Amino acid sequence: AGRDESMSSSDLGEVVPAAHFGRVEILFVHVRKHVWGTFDPESGEVEISEAETVSNDDLIDFAAVQTLLHGGTVFAVEEENMPDGEKEVAAVFRFQG
Repeated sequence: AGRDESMSSSDLGEVVPAAHFGRVEILFVHVRKHVWGTFDPESGEVEISEAETVSNDDLIDFAAVQTLLHGGTVFAVEEENMPDGEKEVAAVFRFQG
């Protein structure tokens, strides 16, 4: 991540679409956090919600499932082991987007 910032991210708004489109090689997820929201695959837009509802999903879980479905590796870790501190996710990409 330190060498080429375009090949990694801890921004959920970037990681969710990247996972959906098979770009995530390695994903670290915070084991105790949830971020509720929606993802529109046609526009690539991620919308974060304040709380869980019937119309949204846990975006962290969504990114993890999509990463696994596309052959990536997911590590669920405690906060002290997250590569980017208190962030919910940290991804290493296969290729630039």
